Amino acid sequence: MEENLSKKDLQVIEEAKDAIKKAKSKFSTVGSALITKSGKIYSGVNMSIQSSESTSICSETASISKMLSEGEKQIELFVALCSKSGSVIPPCG
Repeated sequence: MEENLSKKDLQVIEEAKDAIKKAKSKFSTVGSALITKSGKIYSGVNMSIQSSESTSICSETASISKMLSEGEKQIELFVALCSKSGSVIPPCG
């Protein structure tokens, strides 16, 4: 499958993998990364809070929040990645 991916695709996938590694949490099982139209990359991980599921957030929300807080508004490419399988997965919601 990787032979069909662009350099930019692979870069965003690596950023999602790095986000999971940086979280160092057994509860952060999904990482995501996006690249904006201006070329900036933002990543995030899901935050599962065992005592209160309603306060948990998905990795996609974390990535988009980081992007918006930096004044970016246009997404060119978005990737979500499951840490357990290492596979790209459909983004939530």
